[in-house]
Amino acid sequence: AADLTSEALTFHEARTAVHKDYDAAFKYLLEGEGGGSRALAWLYPFVVNCATGHFQAISTSVRSIAAKLETISENTRKPLAIQTDEAARSLRSLQRMEAERLQLVAAHHAEQGRLMLLQLGHGRGGRPPREDELNAVLASVADYRRQLARTAEEINEVASELKYAVADMRP
Repeated sequence: AADLTSEALTFHEARTAVHKDYDAAFKYLLEGEGGGSRALAWLYPFVVNCATGHFQAISTSVRSIAAKLETISENTRKPLAIQTDEAARSLRSLQRMEAERLQLVAAHHAEQGRLMLLQLGHGRGGRPPREDELNAVLASVADYRRQLARTAEEINEVASELKYAVADMRP
């Protein structure tokens, strides 16, 4: 059980790296040399597709590990059964939080793209943006940033608890 939980944590670290690469690719398309609205329109779907493939593979692996832990928990005596069940529940919780984080990242990227267009002078209907429109998008970007920070903190807390669980499960 400890080895499986440790393996799941390795997948979690890989998912964190994919998130960083995904966000870095978006920022490069948004702000890098040759970046901007055209680069986002043409290349962002490719970036999303690549990231999605990695996230799906990692999620499948973590769900599989959680299922194995649940089976072990059913066939093991206490206290290891309790620890194994808690690890499985924590992994399921981590999966839900990671799915939420991915949705927040996508929404944050969309709002940042909207902000870029407004800052370039492209408001609704092709007219210059109004100040209240720009301020609303700025507030939305900031709100998504706060939600992402809170979600990352919650994810890190669960991952930390799982690291302690691994130590507790070992003889």
